[in-house]
Amino acid sequence: MSNPSAALGIVAGSTGVATVTDAGSTWHSSGNLSVGGGINGAGGNGELTVGNSGLVEVDGTLQLWSTGTVTLDGGSLNAQIAVRSYQ
Repeated sequence: MSNPSAALGIVAGSTGVATVTDAGSTWHSSGNLSVGGGINGAGGNGELTVGNSGLVEVDGTLQLWSTGTVTLDGGSLNAQIAVRSYQ
């Protein structure tokens, strides 16, 4: 899968979940990826799981909010910039 930018759980009260698992499974974001909110602030619950040789690539910023979780279970996550934010 490929996209310019994405957010998991961008709106308060929402839940966004993405799982990238198994060899050959790739999510490439040419922009930013926010987990648990949007690029400007926390939102709902966001969950990103990368497992079993899956790959997530973020050319921009990986923004992880206090309402978001990222689980690496045998997969890889590459980001140009990674930021953990609390709000």
